[in-house]
Amino acid sequence: MRNFRREALTTALEQRRVIQGTLLRSTIHMVSARDYWLWLAAIKESRQVWWRRITRKQFGGLDMEAAAGALRQHLAKGPRRADELKAVIAARGFPPVTWGGVAHWLDMVRVPPSGTWDQRRADLYGLAEAWIPPAAHTEWEGLEHVVRRYLGGFGPASVSEIADWAAIPSAALPSRREGESARRSSEGSTP
Repeated sequence: MRNFRREALTTALEQRRVIQGTLLRSTIHMVSARDYWLWLAAIKESRQVWWRRITRKQFGGLDMEAAAGALRQHLAKGPRRADELKAVIAARGFPPVTWGGVAHWLDMVRVPPSGTWDQRRADLYGLAEAWIPPAAHTEWEGLEHVVRRYLGGFGPASVSEIADWAAIPSAALPSRREGESARRSSEGSTP
């Protein structure tokens, strides 16, 4: 970090080498463009389940796919401010809480200059697949990536410690045995 310069991060965001999006724990993270789709593959399904669970009692079964579709159509024209996107949702009759969960169904990134030191407010959104080339990863590959990144950053840990850090159910994280089995399957051999 001694040689870190703010301008270098801003340049990386502008050049789309670093991506800013809502990822772990439903908070804003900056990750490499290469890592973005892996992180997303790891969290997407469990975050959708979590969001439905916490909103179902008060709001019933909101049609999040329809809300995401409306925003996708709007974002196809290019990046848009959060207030404009919230207005699209409201015009379709969705309650305001929908905005808080729609990112679990629609892959959006924060587009510079939003979220830089020059403009800290991160409220300009674009479609992830329009911002960086899409990459298809399985949930398994994403979860394995989460485990590797945690261990690389923090060292040895239990599955529950990694799950707590990532806000992913412990049962979703790969065990060593499952990893070996999945690797053999992908290589075409039998366990």
